[in-house]
Amino acid sequence: MKKNNWENPYIDGRVNSNPLVMHGAPIVTGTQVTVVSVLAAVKEGSSRSEVAARFRITKADVKACIGYARDNWPNYFVAFVIGSSTDFLKLTGS
Repeated sequence: MKKNNWENPYIDGRVNSNPLVMHGAPIVTGTQVTVVSVLAAVKEGSSRSEVAARFRITKADVKACIGYARDNWPNYFVAFVIGSSTDFLKLTGS
């Protein structure tokens, strides 16, 4: 059985979820930046560097958000955030 995210932070603790912070939405650790916000910025066409600067996080944090969504919300991630399998492959570097 999978542990709750607040007990098991994702990708070296860069993304976590705590029911007491932002209503439990997955966030970049130490910020109030949600994974969904980062993904929306990526979908708009911003590069990882641009997204990092916009939210004052690191490029590694952006990568962690993408990885979190890919691993935890695969159907949502591809269908609603990325839009096509081609964009998904380009974004993830596959």
